[in-house]
Order: sequence, then structure tokens, then C-alpha cells
Amino acid sequence: MSRHPARRRPHNAPASDDDRFVHSVLRGSAWARENARTLIVAGAVIVALVIGFLVYRNYSNAREIGAANALNDLRTTVASGNVPLALRDGEALVSRYNGTEAANEARLMLGELYLQVNQPQQAVDVLGPLGRDVNAPLGFNAAMLMAAAYEAAGQTDQAIQAYTRVGRSARFLFQQIAGYEEAARVQAAAGDADGAIASYERILALIDENAPERSFYEMRIAELRTGGVPPNAAPPATLAADSAEGGLVPAGTDTTATDTTAS
Repeated sequence: MSRHPARRRPHNAPASDDDRFVHSVLRGSAWARENARTLIVAGAVIVALVIGFLVYRNYSNAREIGAANALNDLRTTVASGNVPLALRDGEALVSRYNGTEAANEARLMLGELYLQVNQPQQAVDVLGPLGRDVNAPLGFNAAMLMAAAYEAAGQTDQAIQAYTRVGRSARFLFQQIAGYEEAARVQAAAGDADGAIASYERILALIDENAPERSFYEMRIAELRTGGVPPNAAPPATLAADSAEGGLVPAGTDTTATDTTAS
């Protein structure tokens, strides 16, 4: 009986999955041996980054807690009526914990305190970093208070510009109206009837054609055009209710999500 020759796998036959896996493992091992130093350095860098992140997070958490405790102490001092001590502690808080939420609230409190003791320029200085962005948390409050500080300092042009910036840049309708209202009030008091009319017309452009408060602003415009500079007047009751006091709000009140009607 003749014997069949042994079957041999052709040289060009495709490798099996097992062969490919073994080959890839061998190649990976060889690469790791050749680049062992690089792998060690990369691993050390990754470990250092992770440790650095954890340290920074713990530091940030501790800083926020410290700022919150200092703010509670500041509130107690303000409530006691000791304004000089409150100013000192507030400035220390802002300096030490600058950038935290508590420091931002302390800036508002300091702005109000400086206005109480007739130091409007100090109020402008402490409110400036917070009032630059009207739409940041507490930014509207700070911007309006800073404009009031300019007004108290007799810097009428800066006050008008600050109020107008709120009207132009604020996110919510009631904030925009509050800014333009205050700008019109200061312009009218300064004898700038044309400027006041322009500010009131901006408000009319913002509100609905059928809004009941339109008649109030149209009346103010008519008074200004006939040569009268009316004294300070409150906005219509319907608008005052919608505008959350239409101007300054207590420090610490977040007004960024009060109104859902945007222009």
C-alpha cells in the first residue's frame, strides 16, 4: 500500500488568530524593552499630575470653606453696626479669598458700606472686578451699585455710561429696563433731556406694544419734550413687581435667573 506524503501548510497560508496574538505580544515586549526609560518617565509624570490635581482640589475645597466661614463672620459684624471693623474684615476677606463666591458677596457688602460712609471711590474700586460682567452671578447687582457710586461721587458721565451698559448688556428684560431707567433719571437730573428721552425710547423698544407700562414712559418722554425735567418717579406698579425693585437689590441676592423674559 502506497503512503500519502505528509501534508504541509503552504508558506503563503494566512496566520491564525493565535499566531497574530503571539506576534503582537512579542513585538510589544520588544518595544517596551527598547523604550523602558520613556515608559518610566511617562508613568512618573502621570502620577505627579494625579497627585497635583488631588492636592489642588483639596486646597480649593478648604479655601472655599474658609471663605464661607469668614463671610459669616463678616455678616455678623455688619449686623452689629460696627462699620469700621466690617470694612477692615471685608477687605481682608477679599484679599485672602479673592475669586471665591464668598469674596464676591463680600465685595457687594463692602460697596454698600463704603457708600454708607460716603466713600464712593472705594466702592467703585472694590466693585469693579465683579461688575465688569453684568451677567455673571451677582454681576448685575455690582454693576448697578457701581453706577450708584459714580453718581454719589459726582461723576455723572461715568454713572450714565455704567447704567446704560447694564441696559445694553444685561440678560434679562427687567435688568435692561432697570439700567435704562436709572440712566434716564440721571440724565434728566443733569438737564440732558435728549439723553433721557433716548433712554426711555430704548425701554419702549424693549417692551411689548400692548404693555400697560408703555403709557408711563410715553408720559415721561412727553414731559421732557415740553421742557420739564420731572423729579424722580417710581415705575408703574406692574413693572415694579416684574422688575424686582427695578434697580439695586440686597447684597447676596442672585438675580441671574429671576426673569425668564429676555429681549
